[in-house]
Amino acid sequence: MLFLNATQRSASIVESSDDAIISKDLNGIITTWNKGAQRIFDYSAEEVIGKPVTILVPPDRHDEETNIFERIRRSERVEHYETVRQGKSGSRVDISLTVSPLKNAEGKVVGASKIARDITERKRSEERLRETEARLQMAAELVGLGWSYWKPGSGDVEWDDRLKAIWGLSPGAPVNWERAIAAVHPDDRRKVEEIRVAAADPANNSYKAEYRVIGIEDGVERWIRTQGAATD
Repeated sequence: MLFLNATQRSASIVESSDDAIISKDLNGIITTWNKGAQRIFDYSAEEVIGKPVTILVPPDRHDEETNIFERIRRSERVEHYETVRQGKSGSRVDISLTVSPLKNAEGKVVGASKIARDITERKRSEERLRETEARLQMAAELVGLGWSYWKPGSGDVEWDDRLKAIWGLSPGAPVNWERAIAAVHPDDRRKVEEIRVAAADPANNSYKAEYRVIGIEDGVERWIRTQGAATD
């Protein structure tokens, strides 16, 4: 059986990490480079060790690197800083960056270690979600629909301004479940409570209903047709 000492274990973890783990001296020169860094940026260790770390920084982001270095010199740590770096081909990579000062035996800062996590796919997913939400909002406005989001676990409620108008609320007015249920016509409250219970059941993935509301601010009675679906 092979046993590794602490130094060997640390080196093994660094080398096998999917994240880019890089170290540099106080002149910004790359001193170590793991396989995760090669995977993300496409440079081999031989190509970058001894080179300035700015080869990974797009020209319009050089000020970021200067600011990070100033913090490192003050023994500060930079955590989960989301930014953009560039690979060997010049293509840009969205990353989450954590930078820590490296100190010698006397406690003096002599360099920095960086952990860069590739968050490109997460950023793409967020952008797709924003685009989908924008299209849904546009469609809702075209046909006069409003949308809402309710989280059963916390009870958080979110309504867009169109839905608030349907319920007789002004744009930006606060809303919660208690305020909403109080505005439902007394004869329909049991139905709406049943909808809420059903919507919170993972076995139910959609619902439709019609009921009356009394405008929260304007007092106008309206019939509402609603439908929804559970999401993750």
